[in-house]
Amino acid sequence: MATNTPGAPMGRGLFALRSQAGLTLVEVMVAMTLLLVGLVGTIKLIDVGSASQGDARAREGATNLARELLEDAHDTAYKQIGASGWFTPVMQNLDPGAPHTVTTPSGNSVQTTVTRRSVAYTAKVSWCSVDDSKDGYGTHSVSITWCSDSGTTGLTDPQPEDFKRVTATITYSVNGNSKTVTQTVTFSATGGIVAQTVSSLCPKTPPLSTPPCTPPYTITDGTQTDQTFTAAANGAADMKFSVNGVEVTSGVTNNNDGTWDFDWAVAAVVDGTYTIGATAVDALGNRSQTKTIQVRVARGAPLTAQNVTGGYNYVNPTGVGNGGQLVVELQWDSNPEGSVTGYEVLRGVTTVCGGQNNLANSCIDTSPPTSGTTAYTVKTWYQDANNNAQSVTTPYSVTAPPVIPTQYWWQNAQTISQTNCAAPVTSGGRRDLVSSYSPGSLATWTNAANGNTIVGCVAPFTSTVSMNGGFNNITFSGYFKNTNSSPCNLQVELYLNGSLMLIGNGYFFSPSNLVIPANTTAFTQISENLTSYSTTFVSGDQLSVSIIGFNTNGGGVKCTNTTMNYNNSTNPLTITLPLTSAEPVGPNKPTGLAVTANADGTRTLTWTAPTSSSIIPAPDFYRIYRDGTATSNRVDTTDAINTTVATASSAGATTLTVASATGYAAGQTVLVGTGSTQDAMTISSAPRTRTPS
Repeated sequence: MATNTPGAPMGRGLFALRSQAGLTLVEVMVAMTLLLVGLVGTIKLIDVGSASQGDARAREGATNLARELLEDAHDTAYKQIGASGWFTPVMQNLDPGAPHTVTTPSGNSVQTTVTRRSVAYTAKVSWCSVDDSKDGYGTHSVSITWCSDSGTTGLTDPQPEDFKRVTATITYSVNGNSKTVTQTVTFSATGGIVAQTVSSLCPKTPPLSTPPCTPPYTITDGTQTDQTFTAAANGAADMKFSVNGVEVTSGVTNNNDGTWDFDWAVAAVVDGTYTIGATAVDALGNRSQTKTIQVRVARGAPLTAQNVTGGYNYVNPTGVGNGGQLVVELQWDSNPEGSVTGYEVLRGVTTVCGGQNNLANSCIDTSPPTSGTTAYTVKTWYQDANNNAQSVTTPYSVTAPPVIPTQYWWQNAQTISQTNCAAPVTSGGRRDLVSSYSPGSLATWTNAANGNTIVGCVAPFTSTVSMNGGFNNITFSGYFKNTNSSPCNLQVELYLNGSLMLIGNGYFFSPSNLVIPANTTAFTQISENLTSYSTTFVSGDQLSVSIIGFNTNGGGVKCTNTTMNYNNSTNPLTITLPLTSAEPVGPNKPTGLAVTANADGTRTLTWTAPTSSSIIPAPDFYRIYRDGTATSNRVDTTDAINTTVATASSAGATTLTVASATGYAAGQTVLVGTGSTQDAMTISSAPRTRTPS
């Protein structure tokens, strides 16, 4: 039904409404569709870039490990290659001070596991002997492992073991995908590696330097889509190219003149430094040493820090559980660009974590403000094309959890009055409920025969705070003595902004409220429980308390000669209210923590993600601690939202594999955190369990 504007003709209001212009539903839907397509594309690009960077770093580690192993093999005397246990000490001592367990998958191989840059690698070194056809074939001893291409035997070669081939195979997993890097060298009796030598490897189109083939090489053109390299090795049968140690499977062209070209699609790679390698291969499959060059891709600024998240948390408590040092924890995704040199986190202009050469993608501010909202800046440092340090920034703000204000008690007058509560307190009148203070003129109070009343106020609330309702859920406590021969009774009343909220046990002038026993000659703590309804206090609300002396229905006496003492922290006057923050300060805790012992000595921790709602937030990441929340006890971090932080294997990950082979027994307490709260959980099942922080 249309409503006409007062004083306007009946039809005009309706006509005006119909004639107003606006977007049609179809236009709105089209705009939403276009916006969604753009957002999905951007998110996908970020995700692909992040995965690529993690993959590249893992490949680089695998390549370096393979080279390290083959160099150690090269340092071995030719006669010793393949002898019993010849390579076991090398595998055991990959990390000095931490001997590795070495297994023998076959008679001509050894294997171990090693962790480099937080990536777990399985390293296998195998060997075999080659009978070269150039001098004929001989009889193959069964005590020697022969390579697959040396299956032909004969009688013309009295010394058929012409070469020894050693292969390093490195396997690892990135983002749930298994990867393998394999490198092979063939040694002669003189210790040399058999195969033609790669005489040159240079950028071809464009040349990237003047004169050509003179490093350093840097790609700065943002419109460039391809970079061609050429490698030369006279007499080679083939040429293998690699990028960051990973052999390419396409883009290689044999020029049939002793050179090969490799076309590298650079449009899809992120900025960073890449190792381009070329390996000559002879007709028997023997490979030369790999010749490498470094190529920098520096086409612009990197992404700002992505998926920054964090909040207040407690760490370093004296024991397992809540409490401890209040800190701010921040975390973000590592950049995909290899040009990034470090991250720096600033609070205002103060650096709290990191720097230009620190690639840690998390931060703990151990001295954050304890209230209000604090602005942080995550600065991503990188090197531009001229090797100058530059940075891009991402702002992020965190808000401290609400703090219930300190409550004070003071005598003002003997009637409830907001004016009196707000008035300046006379010297000696203000009383902190918990801190010690010097006795003053109001240090004690004696109720006169006419039933005088004492009234006090607490400080006004400075933010929204809730109070839970319930039977006897508020406790009033004070120290009294009564020299009468009969007990006396006091009534306690609670007021909000000058209006009565409730009286002891909910009954007006209940005769059984605060009973002071007879012949109480020393100050004795006496408490009374009050019943309240649930309510929410807003900023500026103020509570008042009235203590009244009166006659009892049972013939008791008024509290004449009864004294209430609140002159020091030994005998404090306290009112305990079931106050809580109006809003939750963090996610619910995870549940269902379990730990499984794996055959390789690691432990896999699993848990159930906590429930969330429009009010209770879902976790952004989990911190995993063992035996307390000292930062030194942190095991690892998983990311509940993204796939690029620490060891999380998928979005929404609630599982983590840790290398530690001790702990996590049934009955042990662990902590799992969600960014703002830490909850102790007890391992409930064997083998093993863990807890959220």
